[in-house]
Amino acid sequence: MPKGIRLFNSRFVDEIKNPGTDKAFEKSRLVVQAYNDQEKELVLTQSLTIQRVSQRLILCIATMKLNDNTGLYLRDISQAYVQSTTNLNREFYVRPPRELQLQLGMEKDSVLKVLKPLYGVPEAGNHWFKTYHAHHIQQLSMEQSTYDLCLLYSNAPFGIVGLQTDDTLFLANKDFAIVEQEELDKAKFMAKEREELTVNTPIKFNGGLIKLLQDGSISLI
Repeated sequence: MPKGIRLFNSRFVDEIKNPGTDKAFEKSRLVVQAYNDQEKELVLTQSLTIQRVSQRLILCIATMKLNDNTGLYLRDISQAYVQSTTNLNREFYVRPPRELQLQLGMEKDSVLKVLKPLYGVPEAGNHWFKTYHAHHIQQLSMEQSTYDLCLLYSNAPFGIVGLQTDDTLFLANKDFAIVEQEELDKAKFMAKEREELTVNTPIKFNGGLIKLLQDGSISLI
């Protein structure tokens, strides 16, 4: 390790997702305990998030387009930060978590050098945003809004996308929906099954519950 560099702790965070249901599964996430990181003042740590007006815009257009061979979808990326394609711009070292058993015997003084973003690293969100935003621009041939970098659109095939960290709300015709799935598979992003808004299936996005009502209107709670 270089002299004077900070050594952080790390740990595994274990949880059960969807407890009490037939979709329950165990999940373990390696997290860096990077609180009191003085060097974060030298890097960009504030990740972009979708503006509320952009989210409402997608829903307004959805009320006009849902009956026109178009659907409103939610895409949830799994373990987003660790799927970033860029490396950290600074040297980052952590003590290995005890589960790796690297603190025993001759390896008791081992440390890990973190090359790519992990949960807990202050700038990790920006690395993921760059990866996912570039995916939409390059692989899906989308253009970004002039006022909100998290709002992107395509006219042919038709699609409007709102990015919120690891969640994506998008309105699309069938052609765009097919391409979105194909390019996601090519990029090998780990993701949950895509959800589509229906009368019987509401979707949750950015702290809001979106419902399609029987009369064709959409409510956001």
